[in-house]
Amino acid sequence: MSRLIIRLLPDSSFVWALMGATGRGGKGLPDVALVAAADDVTLVVPAEQVLLLSAPRISPRREELERGLPFAIEERLAGPIEQLHVVVGEAEGRDRVPALVVDRARIAQWLTDLDAAGIGLDRVLPESVLLPLTPLPALWLDGDRFVLRLAPDEAVAGEHEELEVLLARVTLPPQHLLRSANAPVPDSLKAMSVVELDDPLAMLGQGSAHSMGLNLLGGEFAGRRRRHGRDRSVWRWAAALAATALGLYLLQGVLELRALQARQDQAEAAMSALYLELVPDASRVVDAEAQLATALDRLRGSAGRGGALPMLARIAPVLGDARFSVDLIEYRDGGLELVVRGPDVAALDALREALSAQLGVAVELTSAVPGQGGVEARYRVRGAGA
Repeated sequence: MSRLIIRLLPDSSFVWALMGATGRGGKGLPDVALVAAADDVTLVVPAEQVLLLSAPRISPRREELERGLPFAIEERLAGPIEQLHVVVGEAEGRDRVPALVVDRARIAQWLTDLDAAGIGLDRVLPESVLLPLTPLPALWLDGDRFVLRLAPDEAVAGEHEELEVLLARVTLPPQHLLRSANAPVPDSLKAMSVVELDDPLAMLGQGSAHSMGLNLLGGEFAGRRRRHGRDRSVWRWAAALAATALGLYLLQGVLELRALQARQDQAEAAMSALYLELVPDASRVVDAEAQLATALDRLRGSAGRGGALPMLARIAPVLGDARFSVDLIEYRDGGLELVVRGPDVAALDALREALSAQLGVAVELTSAVPGQGGVEARYRVRGAGA
């Protein structure tokens, strides 16, 4: 795996290095082709411009944590929260999480400048989270500036004068410090062992393992991560997944078509059964819907507006829904008793409302009994014959 590190220096210039490839590096920005060929591209920005801090885990849910954390740490921030970009890292099993805070306009400018150069990024990290986690504190002297990682999720950075003030308050253990070439060592630190860094980029590149899942390309800037197009196997996998998705889509269409055909067959069977029940003298059913309509029209004309047939004529379209099967129709004392089997109580209650709308009177759902084939409901209709 090839990893490309691009470092933004405090003077706004760039240097870069391709990790694992001897002699690959230089000043300025790398070639666009080199960026495209890399598996991972990281922009490292000055620690002074990004705040690393420890924040309370205000929610176990990641989405709620990311949404609410900026307001939980607002009093610790120098600027208005509306102008800042906050991302959360990973810290399983702890009641606090690491977070990075940067000025929103600043990171937007970084990304705009690199976009203009045709360079996409996988992550943006400050120098502070790339310093070693062991031993801590980790102090790096780089030119006339310093970066001090006091804890995994706490760091400060500034100029040497500020370090002298800090060292008057913080006692560092006699462990080694990191030093870029020609960086002066304060008198108070000369007793410590020094690790000379001929290539600070190598140290920063190795420090990605200490970043605790932090990445400034999160939240509103997550969409700015580059889209990988180098590895052809990725495209082959994408094409295979697309073909699979298309096959599943077509299969779903076939299954839905079969399901609709089955429902239509059930509806026709239900209408045939209803027709034979209403017209027991019928010898055959050719077109249940047409025959049922004809029979009801004929009987409605002879029976006037009273009796069971006018009521059945009104509710037949509703009962023809394929989700329902009619087990019993009984007309007594000017009213109807219906026993209908449906998929669930909600559907049967919706059927009651539809029957009421068709008949213009209240329809009572007197019972609903779950069974192996669905829910069996009994309806009572009174005074709907007129």
